[in-house]
Amino acid sequence: MTALRVFLLVSAVSVAGAILWLVMRWPPGIASHLAGAAIILSGAAAAMAPFVRTVGWTRALVAAVGTSVIGGAAELGGLYQGAFGDYVYTDAWEPSIDLPGGLTYPLLLPVVWFIILGACYSYARQRVRPAFAVIAGAILATLVDLVAEAVLTGPVGFWFWLEPTPLLGAPLLNPVYWLITGAAGCGWLAFVCGRTVPRGHEGQWMLVATLTGVAVIGGTHGEPRGLWALVLVPAILAWREPKEA
Repeated sequence: MTALRVFLLVSAVSVAGAILWLVMRWPPGIASHLAGAAIILSGAAAAMAPFVRTVGWTRALVAAVGTSVIGGAAELGGLYQGAFGDYVYTDAWEPSIDLPGGLTYPLLLPVVWFIILGACYSYARQRVRPAFAVIAGAILATLVDLVAEAVLTGPVGFWFWLEPTPLLGAPLLNPVYWLITGAAGCGWLAFVCGRTVPRGHEGQWMLVATLTGVAVIGGTHGEPRGLWALVLVPAILAWREPKEA
């Protein structure tokens, strides 16, 4: 559980720092980039832990890389084809690279896709069979993104939309492509892991911590739509693993 503890500690310190910067009116500067990278890297380690325990390092790494590639490629489709909707990333998320057409692509973006889908799939797979876990994981990942959109595009400012955003800060098309990409990513995890069940509660507590952080940042930074994240927390805690016969 060490990786999970590190992720929770880094997340808590980052949220507290964001509130302190707001109260003291300090510009976060490079500290915000370092905090973001620390959350992502510690999150990747925590998300991998249940798969490592179950299928070993090699297959867990294959699962993580494949999911990252799926998510990263989907983002390229989103940026150039408008699959998620019409949006652009800002320089608030570093490190990043410049793409043709004047677009920005955060380098750790594919890793974030694995973190979200890995946590959602491992959480769901501990409760239902693989095929249902793929569907449940994709739906859960879509809901997590939906309640976080207003905060990530508002106070955090990682990207902004170039079209109307009637769904809690996201366009109508966004959850559709999230479901498709989520199903593809969770499907890859199911394929690599087979019928094995990831062991460990990292997925559940990562989701709870992330949603709580979204709500706190939204509530303190003037984006009340972020409080919708708290609606998912009781549901995640209430869905228990089946008892072994």
